[in-house]
Formats: sequence, structure tokens, C-alpha cells
Amino acid sequence: MPTMTLTVDHDKSQEEATKRIQGLLDKMQGQYSGMLKDVEVDWSGTRAELRGKAPVGSTSGTLEVGPDDVQVTLELPFLAGTFQGQIESYIRNAIESELAD
Repeated sequence: MPTMTLTVDHDKSQEEATKRIQGLLDKMQGQYSGMLKDVEVDWSGTRAELRGKAPVGSTSGTLEVGPDDVQVTLELPFLAGTFQGQIESYIRNAIESELAD
């Protein structure tokens, strides 16, 4: 399975950034509920373990909100690997928008 890793810098407090990212994940789960199944987001402090199923296979990963950045690592289903650039761009833009002033 292809691995996607990305880092997005932010200028919020870690607490504020975590709150915003939690809200973003909630919104995305609702937005894509028809496409993503069995989605699990397990938070432990500022770190989330992510799991879910898409039509092309299962995915899992982590999201860590640091003092200055958000790091995302996802194991993509093999078939989604061909869209890795688009997936990364979408996630990066969503995080940047959520953390904008």
C-alpha cells in the first residue's frame, strides 16, 4: 500500500489547532459518508488514529497536531495510489483552510 505523508504548518496554539482539526474531521466524515464506511477516529490528546473503508479498499493512518504543524500519514489502498497527488492536495488545502484566520 502506498504511504502518503504531509506536513502543514500553522500559527495557532496547539489547543486551538487541535479543536479546529477535530471539527474538520467531523465535517469530512459527514461530507463523505456515502463513500467512506466504518470510519474510526480515535483521539488521544493531540494525536488521532484513523481507519476507514473506501470503495477501492481500506485505509489507516495518523494525524498529529504539533505546536507548529499538523502531520498526516496515511496508508492508501493500492488502487488509490494513482490519485495520491490529488488526495494529498485535497487534504493539505482542507487543513490550511481550517487553520486560516
